[in-house]
Amino acid sequence: MGGLLDPCRDKVESRLLATIAFNGREPRFEAVDAADVAARNTAELLNLLHNGRLGDELSRFNTKHLRVTIQKRYDEVMHAILAFKDARERGTTQQLAIARRELSGLLSRRAPFTQLIRSMKAVQLYVPVELLD
Repeated sequence: MGGLLDPCRDKVESRLLATIAFNGREPRFEAVDAADVAARNTAELLNLLHNGRLGDELSRFNTKHLRVTIQKRYDEVMHAILAFKDARERGTTQQLAIARRELSGLLSRRAPFTQLIRSMKAVQLYVPVELLD
């Protein structure tokens, strides 16, 4: 009973919390409501897929590529945030438009790892809500 969340129907972003550590390491998922069995099951599966089994080196190795890919995306977004902040503080209107477009593209719902990347502290602190679709 409980099953898994359906990303097309179940409002996953409101039922799961996604967090990512400094430098894009250790993606983690948890249910917003501990009584939500489907959210708990989904979080458990996502943690396994992203991090492997605790204490199982082969499992950790098999999931390393995904973590490295997420870290690269984290770095791309950090650079885009810095470019956006710089353009906003001392850039031209054109530079700001380019920086806004790049940042909104990286944070789009259609971009890879959206929920994890939007949970970055820098996104929470420095990205205006209007750049998030």
